[in-house]
Amino acid sequence: MNRMPSRTAPAALYATALAIAAVATIGCGSVADVQPRLRAAVDAKKPALDGCYDVALGRNREAGGELAVVIALASSSGRVEAVSVGASTIDDKDFLECVTSALRSVRVDPAPPVDTNVSYSLRFHASEPRSAAPEATPGGLP
Repeated sequence: MNRMPSRTAPAALYATALAIAAVATIGCGSVADVQPRLRAAVDAKKPALDGCYDVALGRNREAGGELAVVIALASSSGRVEAVSVGASTIDDKDFLECVTSALRSVRVDPAPPVDTNVSYSLRFHASEPRSAAPEATPGGLP
């Protein structure tokens, strides 16, 4: 039985590094070293990203899908200089602006050795409401 997402059910964000692809390396440092720190910084924004998605679900109960972004990190500060949406299966301009705004507040410490662009894919889908007790199934164990 398919259930429609509940507006009161918490939204779930699955931030998946499908294509964390740093585009530059230098001598003794590598932007690959930045990937785990960026992942942790994006994961720390999960509550804000979930909030963006909760509002989108309020507008459209079937909202969900994937969002590909490119995050530009500054070597001088470790701050995000820009976030651009590469592709999205979620057609909601306000949602996209909310997500990019949340990601623009990310900071990676220490900063990468060079200015770095990183591709990141995010998946958004609504969690199904959970009942207080598991459902009984016919023929189950006694």
